Amino acid sequence: MIDQILNNLTLASLCIAALVYTVWIIHLIIKDSSIIDLIWGAGFGIVAALLYWEVPVKTDYTQFLAVFPILWALRYTIFIFRRNFGNGEDDRYTKMRENAKEAGYSWTFYSFMIYTFQALSMLLVSVPLIIGLAAPESVEIGLVSVIGGLIWVVGFLFETIADIQLDAFKQKHKDYNGDYENKPLLTTGLWKYSRHPNYFGNACMWWGIALIASITPYGWIGFLGAAYMNYALVSLTGKANNESKMIGRKAYRDYIERTSGFVPMPPKS
Repeated sequence: MIDQILNNLTLASLCIAALVYTVWIIHLIIKDSSIIDLIWGAGFGIVAALLYWEVPVKTDYTQFLAVFPILWALRYTIFIFRRNFGNGEDDRYTKMRENAKEAGYSWTFYSFMIYTFQALSMLLVSVPLIIGLAAPESVEIGLVSVIGGLIWVVGFLFETIADIQLDAFKQKHKDYNGDYENKPLLTTGLWKYSRHPNYFGNACMWWGIALIASITPYGWIGFLGAAYMNYALVSLTGKANNESKMIGRKAYRDYIERTSGFVPMPPKS
């Protein structure tokens, strides 16, 4: 099995590098760094499909494991494409351009480092797929796999519903032209129970995938990928990045006081 894991690691590394650096070159031409967000979603589905395709003997277990990231990649990529198409570069990347300029770095170098970080992050998150899809024929779908699948379904529903609710809210208030302090804030639906239900759902999906992979030899290593994704969503780019921009609003500080930051819980009075 070690040989198959190393083969999967090589394939995943080459696939991710090809995807990320091709998009890096394209973004330099069209001057829009936001296109990396499409690869962040689609990349995991492509890696899962490639590794499943290369499995010497396909089993019910390997099919069960591969289908989850592929389904998520399809939904998430379509969502990101619809959200970003025609809207120009995301403010996050525009800010990064400004930071690079202030620090005296060329954007070509600076963006290469950003994209490299994305590639390494994708590879780390893909660890449960790299190991799980190297499973020997003797590995079968069992109770642990089913529990992992159910956790994934819960996460998928949370992320999907939260994204739909947020998109509908933005559409409803797209013509708002008042001051930032009084800008409408989404605090209903799933957003009543968590300030970031979409990120919570994403984390659940990867914990579910890691649990499915954990029943294979060396599968416990896959939890590193889920843990890293959880950390990134909470402290690195997701929750931390969003709240740093909104914490200045009194309405958002009140929202923080009564609403769980990540794991959905009943709101406080």
